[in-house]
Amino acid sequence: MNERIRTFRFPPESFRNLPLRDRSKMQKTVNLAVSNTVRRGLFHIFAGLCAVLTGLFLPRPLFLILLGAAVFILVAGELARFASPRLNAWFCRQLASLLRDAEVNRVTGSTYLAIGVLLTFLAFDKNVAALAISFLAVGDPMGSMIGSHLGKLKFRGKTLEGCLACLVSSAGVGLVFYYLGLDVRLLTVLVGAVVATFVEALHLPVNDNLAIPLSAGLVMSLLQI
Repeated sequence: MNERIRTFRFPPESFRNLPLRDRSKMQKTVNLAVSNTVRRGLFHIFAGLCAVLTGLFLPRPLFLILLGAAVFILVAGELARFASPRLNAWFCRQLASLLRDAEVNRVTGSTYLAIGVLLTFLAFDKNVAALAISFLAVGDPMGSMIGSHLGKLKFRGKTLEGCLACLVSSAGVGLVFYYLGLDVRLLTVLVGAVVATFVEALHLPVNDNLAIPLSAGLVMSLLQI
């Protein structure tokens, strides 16, 4: 993966006529952007799958209490940094490689992820909730990483390659959990992966960390009836 980051290049027409110094600066900017996308994606996968496994193996009441406490701490931290420019500047410096530019003055994706996990496990059976969160944990960042790194065919701000990566990785992680014994139907896994990919491809006013698991969870719950 690091080798791919080092060899990433702009299309030649983007910098053909630029001075060598400007080309070098642009190349470093692209390398940093792609590298940060990969870091965010890997962190998202790790955090999301940890939440899934914890939700499956811990007793439901204990898991929800711990998750609720984590959400409270994250939300309190967000409010504190918004209230203190100095604290916010320190926070952004410490997590620069994991933050998007828009998250400097907005709620971070990590906080939305924790809220999404909590709402999903509150709303649905733990098997459906675990599946929905696994789609979010793996499919969403894989779509972003592949789309930003290898995406060529663009539409509505997304790439076909990113959407396919989201679909394949969502279905893949769903099938892994299915064959490990998750109590859901095979059709539920496949339809849930399609719904998660469809929602990820849309430009909804709701954050993906909420929209993807709640939408996929709702459809999968209906299929499980």
